[in-house]
Amino acid sequence: MLDAQSLLPSQRRVPRILGFHQVSAPRPKIFLACGEKHLPMLVVQAINFDVLVSGICDLDASEAVNVEFTSMISTLALTIPGRIHWRDDGHSQTEYGIVLNESLPEEFVVRAMCCSRNGLRFSTQIPGTLSWLERKAMSTSANVVNYSREGICLQCNVAPDIGTKMQFAWNKNGEDMSVAGIVCWTIRRDCDCLTGCELTNENGYAISDLLLGLCRKSI
Repeated sequence: MLDAQSLLPSQRRVPRILGFHQVSAPRPKIFLACGEKHLPMLVVQAINFDVLVSGICDLDASEAVNVEFTSMISTLALTIPGRIHWRDDGHSQTEYGIVLNESLPEEFVVRAMCCSRNGLRFSTQIPGTLSWLERKAMSTSANVVNYSREGICLQCNVAPDIGTKMQFAWNKNGEDMSVAGIVCWTIRRDCDCLTGCELTNENGYAISDLLLGLCRKSI
């Protein structure tokens, strides 16, 4: 279940300077294997199906990769297939969000100190339309400001009631797309509100075009 703290855009996932990012356990060594490429990366966070890595490389969103982990606690190593769904070039090194095909064993989990979430959230800006799927149907413009495996956080002018069934629709390169879900929480602010929605027909990665058909084992 989503909560307001898990999707709030005002709290950034990780600080800009990765060297000051405190985590709860030693970081495992990690490589991304993609075709003939075998790239060393820094693990920023790794929880459940989500991995956030940083490195000097150029990979495309939606690109399939094998994520190779080696534990710093023991000699245990494993490789899990996954797919890139998010990229951020606003750092000294490029950050990539990867969804794994299998949940990460606890020995390889890397989470921020005092973080109890079961997954990571990824910032974005996607304009579209939020519609209420109720008897008193209405709609309003909205922006997705971040997403996680379970759902999305919307910024809009009108807050739906908690429990409202909703649909968010947007256009991507001329193609109409949509996700559906249930409103879990709202936070009213001076000039707008934030709405957290748990999706029911797709995972949150659908916002980045990673749909069920593209990553079936991960969903």
